[in-house]
Amino acid sequence: HRDVGVVAGWSVIDPVAPSRPLDELRQAIRGAAVVARVEAHRATVLAAVTHELRTPLMSIVGYAERLRDNAAMEDSVRSRQAAIVAAEAQRLHRLVETLIDVGAWTAGRLALSRRRHTLSTVVRSAWRALSAVRAGKGVRLHIRGNARALVDADRLEQVFINLLDNALRHSQPKGTVYADIRAETREILVAICDEGPGFKPGMRIVRAPFAINADGRAGLGLSIARLLVEAHGGKLDTRQMHGGGARLEVRIPSLIPTLEETVEPKS
Repeated sequence: HRDVGVVAGWSVIDPVAPSRPLDELRQAIRGAAVVARVEAHRATVLAAVTHELRTPLMSIVGYAERLRDNAAMEDSVRSRQAAIVAAEAQRLHRLVETLIDVGAWTAGRLALSRRRHTLSTVVRSAWRALSAVRAGKGVRLHIRGNARALVDADRLEQVFINLLDNALRHSQPKGTVYADIRAETREILVAICDEGPGFKPGMRIVRAPFAINADGRAGLGLSIARLLVEAHGGKLDTRQMHGGGARLEVRIPSLIPTLEETVEPKS
């Protein structure tokens, strides 16, 4: 008050008005976090793709070196190993095309070439494609039942390659992988079962091809299998077997169960 010789005043502070330095700092922190997430995702994608491509590449290199270094190899053995190289090269080609198609899957534009196929034949073809992976393990495939369905055989074979590969990796030497095929009222069930330790509690197949599972790994193979099954109008589920072992169930719309057969391992 002027009466006592004191000059008083007020200053108004707008709490909503941004502090420029602090605002820029927050934006920089957010930007750095986004970059870190993108880099982590990129590393995950690279690791997943590398893991998926390594198996056929190792098979091709291994068998090609045997063919090159063993001039005294019997013709029958040479022919069989050359066939494995060719099969693995074809598998690698399919994998590359499959990875290219990831964008089409997520955009819902995956084109299927559907024909009527016997599913046991598709499963056996997938098993043969894994000959180099199962070499020396003595694991056999036991097919129970059969059915026919309107499917894209190449795409469905890739599904079974991924499921059988998963079963093989968790099977003991001389073990058995089962493929149960059953036609139901409105759908066909194909279940791939192994005698391994089974799935971890809470494990699920994520839909995103490059998502990270609970164990910190990118589940590319099974996620791709799920997307291909969904493209057929079906679904892929995991089940724990009683007494141990994993069961992966493929259910696709129906289009006549018979036969039971066993595919023995080839030396």
